[in-house]
Amino acid sequence: MTRIEDLLREEFVGADVPVPGHDAMLARVKRTHRRRVVGATAGGGALLAGVAVAAYAALPAILPGTGLPGAGGVPAGGSVPARQSSHELINTIFTDTRHGYAVQQRCSMDQITAVPVGAPTPDIHQQCFSVLFATADGGHTWKQRPTLPADPATKDAGVNLVPGHSLMFWVDDEGHLALGSWNRRYWTSADGGLTWRESATLRDIGPAGSLATFDPHNRLTFLATQPPGGLPAKDERRLVVPATDGSFWAACPTGGCVNVTRDHGATWRESTVDRSPQVDWVDWVATYDGRTVYASVRSNGVSRLYRSTDGGITWSTVLSLPKPSSSGLVLPNGDLLTVEASEQSTVYRLKAGASTLDRPAGAPAGLYLIYLTGGVVVGAQGWGPDAEDPGPAVKVSTDSGVTWTAIPAPTG
Repeated sequence: MTRIEDLLREEFVGADVPVPGHDAMLARVKRTHRRRVVGATAGGGALLAGVAVAAYAALPAILPGTGLPGAGGVPAGGSVPARQSSHELINTIFTDTRHGYAVQQRCSMDQITAVPVGAPTPDIHQQCFSVLFATADGGHTWKQRPTLPADPATKDAGVNLVPGHSLMFWVDDEGHLALGSWNRRYWTSADGGLTWRESATLRDIGPAGSLATFDPHNRLTFLATQPPGGLPAKDERRLVVPATDGSFWAACPTGGCVNVTRDHGATWRESTVDRSPQVDWVDWVATYDGRTVYASVRSNGVSRLYRSTDGGITWSTVLSLPKPSSSGLVLPNGDLLTVEASEQSTVYRLKAGASTLDRPAGAPAGLYLIYLTGGVVVGAQGWGPDAEDPGPAVKVSTDSGVTWTAIPAPTG
């Protein structure tokens, strides 16, 4: 098996960035299952972490005990190191404010112990399984369904996948839950995930050149064309934001602009948020109704929040953010929730029409991404310690972010 360190070195060289030393490489390998929120605050850090994840994902999912130093194998008479685990959200869907469904993945990997100086970085072995949780009381209690028909595809799915809000769990045209797996196979459930039926046809990936995304009702839809220049590639939060007026929004891949289509991708219009030559990029764009739109713009390392109240025709500065923001969400009442791009990932609220941020009491920390489904706010956890039993991967709010409930973590 090719060593992960060799894979990483090849990727670093190809990306034209300095290759870390052995100890730094080992530390990076240990962190590859974490989300890349902190890296987003430094620009280039997101690239390095993304390279590490690409190499890590190439490893097979097999059991520990290989006999390799620090990779799960131990000498005779030694003790087996505890495996490190992570909980990852695939997607959460609420069909109304009471009935919700969350597909999560639990992964475990070898605990890396001491590696002698000069020794090769050990292979890291990972295994994962996926589960479905369901609620019928607005997220207060959750029950784990007995089985899923297959593991959801996490790569090579034929469409763009956003971790935490994946197109591999959606609502089909009949209003049923749908789960997409490898090789374009998919299953549907008409009873909330109690039973599943495999589709006789392969999962749709849309016409050539189209863009797969969610509509406001969690249905998989295909925009006729990609936005000009494609989607931002600086990190994995390449979201297309649907609005209730039928428009779809995306940050431009470079510069201080956003793209919007109002004819399902047949044409796109560029809307300039900030014309300053010092603009680095737009971190995110967010809207609910397609008329009131927010955008977080990074300029010289400083993030500023902009607002448009005429569908992106004109923009005005609202405020400078204390730290860069990793995600934004406009609620039906016009309030904006924004997540700070830091290890704490604090959630802030900007009330409709206001110009100052509030930090809601009881708001969760550590969120990576927030989105709306069935009137419910979903927060995907983005940062957690290496542990034998890490905490929940997702929290939900049925009252517009005032209170939050954690969805239980998967169990074997």
